[in-house]
Amino acid sequence: MNQKEGNGQQVQGRVEPPSLDALSAAFSAAVTDPHQGEIWRAAWGSCVQLVLVVGVGDADIDAAPVSPDIDLADDEMVRIDPGSPLGHPLGAWRGLRRRLPIRVLDVCIATVDPSELEAVDRGEGGGPAITSLLDERAQLWKAMADRMAELAAATWFPSNVDAIDFAAMIHQHGLSPSKLASELGVAPGDVTAIVRGERVPSSEQAEILSALLNVEAARLQQVRLDQDLIWALDRPQYRQRLAERGLAEGEPNEAIWRLKVATSELPLAARATRSANERSRWMGLIENYLDEC
Repeated sequence: MNQKEGNGQQVQGRVEPPSLDALSAAFSAAVTDPHQGEIWRAAWGSCVQLVLVVGVGDADIDAAPVSPDIDLADDEMVRIDPGSPLGHPLGAWRGLRRRLPIRVLDVCIATVDPSELEAVDRGEGGGPAITSLLDERAQLWKAMADRMAELAAATWFPSNVDAIDFAAMIHQHGLSPSKLASELGVAPGDVTAIVRGERVPSSEQAEILSALLNVEAARLQQVRLDQDLIWALDRPQYRQRLAERGLAEGEPNEAIWRLKVATSELPLAARATRSANERSRWMGLIENYLDEC
């Protein structure tokens, strides 16, 4: 029987778990944007799944779920042998590949060899096909498929489809920013921030605007978020610090806190800055915000 030394060593046919020191090092390492061939822990809410990054897009990744259950291989599972800290074989399920938003990426655990990544891309399965729902492998397949679907749908911001176009609505009703500022009891600059979608009206402000614009107050609080701001807040390097700031402020729900930061915290600073590169501007503002913690 083969024996291996190091993390995840195999002794007398039994795969030892990776050392706590190795995993601790991975979880404390600096987080960057994802790259092809990396294995990440993807998580959103209570949903957690290890994934292999097969491809990287602007705001999402092409990912295949991975699992240590290599003895349950089907015709679309490819065996991979990532390096430390995992140190033991995993299975990558090519048939369950999905586009996942980058926001779900939490920690980079390991990296696979380029040849193994190519094998996953080609789909060189390591076992017989699943032909029955009673097959134990079908249960594993469904569990991973459900988690991948949940991660694919992960979001923290409301759809922009139903958001109010404040500028058009104000023009339609013959109102001006100064008139709205007087009605709301705020500075004209605050009204401008609302019109631009940089700030969400408070519940009290939404009620006043509802009467002036003849639209439901709830719809007035569906802000049109800057897409570059969404992109910047979803960078993996900010995730842990944003979550920690939320916990410190009494908000454990990551999605709720991130929306609050996007609609209440960052817009105030954004009004005082301008940049030819909006993504860089937002990232700078996020860094400044987190450094103040």
